[in-house]
Amino acid sequence: MATWVTTQGGLWSKAPPDATSPWYGGGNPILGLPGSGDSVTITAGHTVTFDVNQTVLLVGLAALTVNGTLVTSTTAGTYYLKMAANIIIGAAGEVRTGTSALVPYPQTCSMTYYFNGAYGFSNFNTTGKLNLFCTEPTIKHIKLSAATIAGATVLPVDTSVVGDIWAVGNTVYVCDIAGNTVTADAEARVIKAGGIAAGSITLVTGLTNEKSSESYVVLAARNISILGTTGVTSVINAPSNCVINAAVTGTTSGYGITSSLSCSLGGVWFGLSRGVYNGAGSTIVLGNTINGVIVGCTNGVYQGSNYTITGSVLGCTNCIIGVVTADIPGLVGAGYSGLQFGANINMTGTILGCTYGSQYGAGHNVSGTITKCTAAFYAGSDHIFSGTASNCTFGIYYGSGFNVTSATFTSILTADIYGTPRVRLTNTTFSAGVSQYNTLKVPTWSYIHSYDHNRIVGTFQAWSRGGITVSDVTPANLPVGYAVVYKHTCEDATMQNFRQVSVSIPPGVTIIVDGYIRIADDHSAWAPRLEIINCTADPLFSLSYTPLATTSVAQPNGTVVGFQPVQAKYTNESSLVMEVLLRVSAKRASGDVYEAITWTTRYATTQGIIVTRYN
Repeated sequence: MATWVTTQGGLWSKAPPDATSPWYGGGNPILGLPGSGDSVTITAGHTVTFDVNQTVLLVGLAALTVNGTLVTSTTAGTYYLKMAANIIIGAAGEVRTGTSALVPYPQTCSMTYYFNGAYGFSNFNTTGKLNLFCTEPTIKHIKLSAATIAGATVLPVDTSVVGDIWAVGNTVYVCDIAGNTVTADAEARVIKAGGIAAGSITLVTGLTNEKSSESYVVLAARNISILGTTGVTSVINAPSNCVINAAVTGTTSGYGITSSLSCSLGGVWFGLSRGVYNGAGSTIVLGNTINGVIVGCTNGVYQGSNYTITGSVLGCTNCIIGVVTADIPGLVGAGYSGLQFGANINMTGTILGCTYGSQYGAGHNVSGTITKCTAAFYAGSDHIFSGTASNCTFGIYYGSGFNVTSATFTSILTADIYGTPRVRLTNTTFSAGVSQYNTLKVPTWSYIHSYDHNRIVGTFQAWSRGGITVSDVTPANLPVGYAVVYKHTCEDATMQNFRQVSVSIPPGVTIIVDGYIRIADDHSAWAPRLEIINCTADPLFSLSYTPLATTSVAQPNGTVVGFQPVQAKYTNESSLVMEVLLRVSAKRASGDVYEAITWTTRYATTQGIIVTRYN
């Protein structure tokens, strides 16, 4: 087993005693080239052009350390680097194939980095570089134009790739993302000789499962390839500020890239446990841009933060999981979850055909489209939704703290909002309505309210454990001086049906709430009332809390059929701003209660009392 150290730059293929050989002199072996089991070091300041095919090596190089620069030949041909160890890139080292994104590796060339074992690119030492610029296809994936049966070898497709770089012998992934799938259906197949036609792709072997017309065919081949073969390892570990546009694959227990920092990832990443992963206990992934395709992985993007994903994540069991911050304007499809866990994820693209579009986590901001999922949102908290949820069984299923603005629910089968205790909606189009708002699936404080309901300006609707509240502008139902009244339709004798408004009271300020409540029959068992509630001590959370102020209708027995005045007043005597709820409640198994309130805030100043009125 020999050790080779470069004495100058040059072509890898030039062997001593050629004086232009990078291996000439300096104690290197006199004859031949680095072979199986040998160790190689590229010295700092030397540039070596890799121009050989090492497929014939028995196991591969035992070591390769790049302290200088290793580039790949651009002369037409097939080049193959075989490793039985990591490629270590030193602090001043660079491994490069292709020139730039604008000048990619010529399609007449093919370069493969093959790791024969649990190895990969490693030890970047913060400043070492791996820059790979493959030739990208014009069309990275296409859709089936019709459903196919199990066993089919001919795929009808909606887009012709004739003339693109799709080629016979390339691997493609056929991903069914029709929707409501428990696990991703992504099958890898090889294009048969003569198998590329304007309206079809023909495979060497047939499909295991039938595929819907929503399926995608993804090209999993590029003219730069990184192949990892065994073990739970990262094919690329801890690079910084690198560009990696290549076909990257390994085993279903291996990872594509781990602990990257400010990298641009293109090409295609496939057949891995985790396509992009920050690693257990390692540096969190920061500032990565992903504009390629991640396909057929267990987890597409796993953990990390500050991602921008402009490409596609298809056919992964879980697509985006545990990412802290991300901006995703691409296509996510065919996974158990499109977005799972994580926080502060901005999704502006499309999530298609997942069991759950967004699952768990907090602060997912979705302004794009979630379609053909069992649930657009499952659990999670404090999500923001301003996009479209369509053709799902549920829109929002469980969770809490959703803020829905100018969103659209359309073709929802069961419920737009199901069993979710706290949702604020504004200017949102409904499809299947709200369900399980009045059951044990939600707590007593559950409150869902919709302003400009169904995109009708001024219309209001709310759901609480005790029933539904809607706005009413019928003149005959309005108290004097009010343009709108709210009708509470009671549904439960043990739970409050309420409407509430949140108000901030500055220190030293008094709030006076005036209003009217009307009942048509006997509500003596629990008189309808107006309350001022401390947000941090809500009686609906605990019976140990009491309202800051409360007043009930004077005659709850139904003998007064007109509007009865109510008033509640509270002064914030603390030195801090206080958040309070102005709440009107009723509680009965059935019956309607009408109410309307206004409030004033009174500021004591040296000039007297300043009064501001709100309604």
